[in-house]
Amino acid sequence: LEKLGTSFNLMAQSLMQNRDNLEERIAKATKDLAHANHELLKMDKLKSDFLANMSHELRTPLTAVKGSINYLERTMTDREQLEFIGIIEKNISRLTRLISNLFDFTKLEAGTIDWEFEREDISQLVLEVIEIMSPLALQKKINIEQDCPRNLYAVIDLERMEQVLVNLIDNAIKFSTPDSKVTIDVKPTEDHIKISITDQGPGISTENLETIFKKFYTASSNLTHKDQGAGMGLAISKAIVTAHKGSIHVRSEKGVSSTFIIT
Repeated sequence: LEKLGTSFNLMAQSLMQNRDNLEERIAKATKDLAHANHELLKMDKLKSDFLANMSHELRTPLTAVKGSINYLERTMTDREQLEFIGIIEKNISRLTRLISNLFDFTKLEAGTIDWEFEREDISQLVLEVIEIMSPLALQKKINIEQDCPRNLYAVIDLERMEQVLVNLIDNAIKFSTPDSKVTIDVKPTEDHIKISITDQGPGISTENLETIFKKFYTASSNLTHKDQGAGMGLAISKAIVTAHKGSIHVRSEKGVSSTFIIT
């Protein structure tokens, strides 16, 4: 019994020592993890600040280039040269949109966007965006049809919601087949407004419906369009709509059409 008691005491001491060692290791691991997390957050902030600064710096020369192109368009008379100027202007506009998306994306991630919520006429906004997108639709021989009752008001950030509608209608035109149509349907309910944008494009496969709003997703697995974008537009749109306490989702039939719905 005496030997057994001694053995138990040695085992107890060993267990206590192991427990103390384990607690020390856990404490050290926790401290190291906290430090690593702090460094990760610091690096993420530096990344966001860098991208925001770069976006701003890139916008300035692009604005100057665009102004020069506009001047050349007004003064040139040679048709072939004007066609080349048109190509340059189109690509400058695309690059400007990409940079703007990058700028907004970094601000959304950092939570530094200054929202300006006011009571605005949604009907007027939708019609204005359709007018903005009409030249692009005309170029691709796509008809934009709309069913939008007048005088529908909601509290929104007008500039940001315009950005969402431009992005969605641009995508609808981009992925629709030529000589087809894009349909925009606006319906009021008791406490919200629903905007549906339907294209006549290749559709989205079922497995991609859950990921299409994730950042950097370009749908390359189910679309072969040459201009798929950088995978920020839908992620930004979702963030903006969510900030309005709304929702955005998509219904799609492969090979037939896709409908994006904002509430």
